[in-house]
Amino acid sequence: MCELPIKIAALGEFKESTHSRILLVKIFLLVLSFLVVFNSTLLASPETKAKRVLVLASYKATAPVAHLWNRGIQSVFESQNFNQFDIDIEYLDLISFNDDRYIQLMRDKLRHKLLKFRPDLVVPIYNRALGFVLKHREDLFPGIPVVFAGVEQNYLKGWKTTPDVTGLFSVNSYKETLDLALNLHPGTKHVAVVSGAGKVGRTWGTNALEAFRTYEDRVEIVDLTGLPMKNILEKVANMPAQSVVTYITLLVDGDGNRFTAPESVSKIVQASSAPVYSFWDIVLGHGIVGGYLSSAEEKGKAAAGIALRVLSHENVINSLTIRESN
Repeated sequence: MCELPIKIAALGEFKESTHSRILLVKIFLLVLSFLVVFNSTLLASPETKAKRVLVLASYKATAPVAHLWNRGIQSVFESQNFNQFDIDIEYLDLISFNDDRYIQLMRDKLRHKLLKFRPDLVVPIYNRALGFVLKHREDLFPGIPVVFAGVEQNYLKGWKTTPDVTGLFSVNSYKETLDLALNLHPGTKHVAVVSGAGKVGRTWGTNALEAFRTYEDRVEIVDLTGLPMKNILEKVANMPAQSVVTYITLLVDGDGNRFTAPESVSKIVQASSAPVYSFWDIVLGHGIVGGYLSSAEEKGKAAAGIALRVLSHENVINSLTIRESN
């Protein structure tokens, strides 16, 4: 009879102990929920650090090709994972300015910027941006791989490069476009070549004239490169019958006047008595008949594809064997 109270007391102690444990579990779950809601990073796995890509454009931000290159490059990176890449575009405007003082200002600007934004990859677009990178690489981008685009193959002659410099050479369609024009106008006897007086215009104009040299036994090549715009308009307006005009590029005329490519080609088309052909999709819709047109957007996509391979440490083919298509 005397054992019953003892057993009842033991049962009460057990119930009290169980309630305490349940209360502790509830408190633990409440604290854990609080941590998950307000500090989820404690339970989450560490995120992969975004790869930083610095695009250095030879042109200015308002150049007609700017949004085309950007759209091509961005579309490829964004199709992978937007959070994996941090893309920064710097417009050097080396086509308009290329004197020593300006170059020094660009170097100082980038040196300051790179204190906080250290890229994993540099993407120079066109000759001048690549030249800037190669000349100042040890100072600004030591050990950082380079993927170039829109660069003429001859431009790299004389530059010292390393295996981590790769990219896409620009392939012109001068012969293909002239063949197209001659096929569409079989009686053609005169071919005018229009290009600007700036360094880009003269270089590209010289390349076109060289490509057309093999046609001299069939047609007369009329060289209009480097002339003032007023003289070019007069020449194309008075071309003899059975002529075609090829527009290479004209950003600066012989008087130092500056134009965008759509502006200059529109003036030439309006004045010309002969059909006008060109080589860049940026002037499509401004009166040209057509041509094998190179796409800046597609080049941007191709360059970004190479960049992804480099960032993933894939063994990319040496730049001297890579060509971009039109």
